[in-house]
Amino acid sequence: MTGKGQTTLAGRVAAVQTRVTIITLALVTLGTGIAVSVALSLKTDQQLNAVLGRATPYLDEKPTATMDWKWLDGEIQEVRPSNVRIEVRDAAGHLKLAQGDGPGLEGAWTGCTTLGALRGCTVESHGLRLVAARNRADDVAILQTIVGALGLISLLAAAIIAFISRGVTGRAVRPLSVLASKVEGLEPGSGERLKLRSELAEIDILASRFDALVARFEDALEREKRFTAEASHELRTPLTIALAEMEALARGEGDGTEPARAMSALTRLSNLAESLLWFARAQGKIVDDRTDVVNICDVIRALAESLRATHADKRFVLVLPDEALVQAEEPLIARALGNLFDNAIKYGDEGPIEVQVERAPGSVKVSVVNGGAGIPEAARSRVFVPFFRSNEATPKAEGFGLGLPFARAVARAHGGDLMLASEKAHKTELVLQLPLVGWNDVTAAAG
Repeated sequence: MTGKGQTTLAGRVAAVQTRVTIITLALVTLGTGIAVSVALSLKTDQQLNAVLGRATPYLDEKPTATMDWKWLDGEIQEVRPSNVRIEVRDAAGHLKLAQGDGPGLEGAWTGCTTLGALRGCTVESHGLRLVAARNRADDVAILQTIVGALGLISLLAAAIIAFISRGVTGRAVRPLSVLASKVEGLEPGSGERLKLRSELAEIDILASRFDALVARFEDALEREKRFTAEASHELRTPLTIALAEMEALARGEGDGTEPARAMSALTRLSNLAESLLWFARAQGKIVDDRTDVVNICDVIRALAESLRATHADKRFVLVLPDEALVQAEEPLIARALGNLFDNAIKYGDEGPIEVQVERAPGSVKVSVVNGGAGIPEAARSRVFVPFFRSNEATPKAEGFGLGLPFARAVARAHGGDLMLASEKAHKTELVLQLPLVGWNDVTAAAG
C-alpha cells in the first residue's frame, strides 16, 4: 500500500526503462543521421572525382597559352553529368570556362569541401584549376527523410515500451508485493516465519534474512520477558518480608526483631534496585562522548587495594604492565571488574586470587583466577544468564545473579567480551577482553 504522492517501484522502474529507451533511440537516430550524411558526402565525392578524372586529361593535351577553349568546352560537355557544374580557372582565379547551373565556385580551397548548398571537389593541372560541384539538395532531402522516419519509429517504439513496461515491471516486482503482504500478516511473538520461495534469489535471501531477524527479535523479547519476571520476583521477596514485619509492628505483635528483619529486607531491595539500574546502563553500545582513555591496570590496582582492606584474609597476586589503555566509561568498567573480584572472593577457597593483564592482537585480556571447587558442569552454560545462581559449591553465597551478566554486558557494550575459560583443576578463570588503545610493556608484579 502506497501513501499519497508516493511512486510505486514498478512505476519508477518503468519510468527509468522508458527514459533509457528514449535516450537510446535518440542516440541511434542521431548516429544514423551522421552516418548517412557521411555516406552521402562520400558518394558525392566519388562522383565528382570521377568527373574530374575524366576531364583532367583534356587540360594536358595543349599548353594553357594556346588552349582552344571552345574545343575544351565541347570535350568537357561530353563527360559532365547533367547535375554537375564544372569550372576551369587560371592561376589568377579568372574564370575560363563554366558548364552547368549554380553559383560560381570561387575560393582557394583544395580537395573536396561543402560550399553552402553545394559539394565541390578540385584538381590543378598545368596552371589551370578544374572544379566540379553538385547541389546537395537531393542528399539533404534523403537525409531528412531517413532521420524523420527513424524519429517517428523511435517515438512509436518509446510509446509502446512505456505502455508495456509498466505491466512487465509490475509482474517482475510482484514477489516484493507478496513479501510485503506476508510480512504484514505476521503476528509478533507467534513464532511464524515467512518461509517464502519465489524462485528469485534476491527475494528469497531477503525473506530468509527477515526470518532470521524475527527469530533474533523473538529471542531478545523472550529474554526480556524472563528478565522482567525474574526481576519482579527478586523485588517482591524483600518487599513482602519488609511489609510483613512492618504490619507485625503495627499490630503490636512480634518479639522485637521485626525492625532488624525489615531493614535487612529493605537493604536487599535497595541493593537490587541499584544493581538493576547499573545493569540497564550497560545495555547497548557505549557512545563516544561518555568514554575516556582509561588505564585498566590502575583500576585493577585500586580495586585490589580496596578489597585488601575489607578482606584481610584474601591474597591478591597481580601481574600487570604499567599501562593498558582502553577507551571506556570508567565507572562501568570499574564496577564490572569489581564484580569479577567479588565473584572470585565469594566462590574461591583460601588460595590467592590471581589477576593477569596480557596483550592480544588489537585487544587487552584481563584474567581473574580463583581456586575452589569450580563451577559445576551443569551450570557453566548459564553463568551469564541474569538472576541465575549456582550455590552447589558455596551454599552460603548470596547475591542476585547479576554480577557476571552485568560484566559481560559492559564488555560487549565496549566492543569486547567476557568468557569463562576452560576449566582447570580446582580453579575458575574468567577472561575479560576489551579493544586496546595503548600499551606500556613495563611489568610490575605485586603480591
